[in-house]
Amino acid sequence: MTTPVGPQKTRTTTYLTIQSSDAFIQLRRRARRLIAALFTVFVGWFLATILLAGWAPDLFALEVAGNVNVGLLFVVGQILSTLLITAFYLRYARRWLDPLAERVRDEFERSNR
Repeated sequence: MTTPVGPQKTRTTTYLTIQSSDAFIQLRRRARRLIAALFTVFVGWFLATILLAGWAPDLFALEVAGNVNVGLLFVVGQILSTLLITAFYLRYARRWLDPLAERVRDEFERSNR
């Protein structure tokens, strides 16, 4: 592996400096924690839908009202949960992640003046 020189060395050093800052570490930790939790919820719900459809087709065929059955409610629930997860992520990011990202950017810009 070659050692970076010139502008590449500056970029590498700059990134390593940013990466080791407390704000960047906190930003990554918060983002990872949120994404892991939302991913787990979504995949769990999705797998429950798939598994129940495969192993409990009679449950999915139960009519709730008219032509609406449990299976249809599960699928509509999938769509709604995707929208809710997206809305929650956007709200969380605006409130908790964006201010940290701005702080990281400000620290970087201050150090490069």
